[in-house]
Amino acid sequence: MRIILLANASFLTLLVVFQIHGTEPYTPVSSNNNNSNNNFMNSDDNKNRKLKNGGTQNVRKWMLSPMRLKAYVDTLSSPSTFAVPSKRRHQQHENLRIKEEAGQDEELSVKEEMTQMSGMGDGIGDLEDALQLHGMPWKESIEEDAYLHYMPYFKWQLKFMKEHLSGLSVVPVQSSFEYREGAVNAKRARVFNICLKCDEYRKIRLTYYDAGKECQVFNSLWYPDASRGDLPVLGIDIMSFQNRKRNLAVIDFQPVRKADNSDPDDRNGIPMDVKRKLEFLRNIKYKALSKGKMSKRFYDENQFFSKQMLFARYGTDGIFDVCKSLYPAFQDYVRVHVDMVRSAKISDDVVEQNHVLSRHQAYDVYSADRDPAVAMFSRMFGEEWTHEYVKDFLFSMSAPS
Repeated sequence: MRIILLANASFLTLLVVFQIHGTEPYTPVSSNNNNSNNNFMNSDDNKNRKLKNGGTQNVRKWMLSPMRLKAYVDTLSSPSTFAVPSKRRHQQHENLRIKEEAGQDEELSVKEEMTQMSGMGDGIGDLEDALQLHGMPWKESIEEDAYLHYMPYFKWQLKFMKEHLSGLSVVPVQSSFEYREGAVNAKRARVFNICLKCDEYRKIRLTYYDAGKECQVFNSLWYPDASRGDLPVLGIDIMSFQNRKRNLAVIDFQPVRKADNSDPDDRNGIPMDVKRKLEFLRNIKYKALSKGKMSKRFYDENQFFSKQMLFARYGTDGIFDVCKSLYPAFQDYVRVHVDMVRSAKISDDVVEQNHVLSRHQAYDVYSADRDPAVAMFSRMFGEEWTHEYVKDFLFSMSAPS
């Protein structure tokens, strides 16, 4: 232990530094050390936080910034992840967000990212055009002084798909579904949708709904290709309402295989090694996201939902505790699902593939009839458009053939 005296013009600070050789401050470790976008801390944070030979400047800088870690977590999900009543604190978070984003590769324009990537097909060009047509990823909310809380999730998923999925391309959809704006009582909202396919997945759709402080939603659904068997669908729903007073996050490997209620070990089509990974993620690594329970108002948790589901319903007080886990949990679930699908045995059996598609259709019919977003979209965009949107885009196999 060393005691260091630091003189200042107006005060004398006694800084006690406990240094144990071979020990460094805690730095969260990314599951992929080669991917800078997955790192919990940026390079500047890591450099400043390490104690090298008892360097007093770095120690003092960190000790005099007790909110550094908390504020950084805040920037991952949004500039307002936890309740901040003061305007000055909002500005501090915004400045930190801008500084952090300036140094991140993910903040390159979509066009620059795609130019840097090699070996990609024409589908990437289609994706670029589809995004740029409506200014995606958006940088500002449709409402002044509101934040796009879940745009980092949207951007990370796009980047991950481009890097890890083969033959990624855009699936053409009705132009009115791609982008729509609406207004009710001077409250404006907009929604952006895009549908993709690749060798591993027959359909991946992404939706971002921006209604300013009133509501922010990121939704995505991944359907594995029928040749991969009756693997579960990856469902992602993350949303906030009333200036983050009400928040909900649901991430699940939603089974399409009919459950065998007579078998207590039935895995609903999830391979055993994947099931163990999900149990670790849900019950140990992200335990804070496993305490919620689904309401029976819209869905039956025994149909098309698994026991590995991450579910969190929380208010303003719980924002920080939940969101510090939510962003990495979302990433881990996506990685595990993609690994599962890529590792699946490919079958050319037409009968088996048709069976898988019939289960996807059953999932779509069930979900279209119960989706709670229908009421919200109907008020903002009209009942006729919403009905077509749900049947022809969100759950496209639910529409009569």
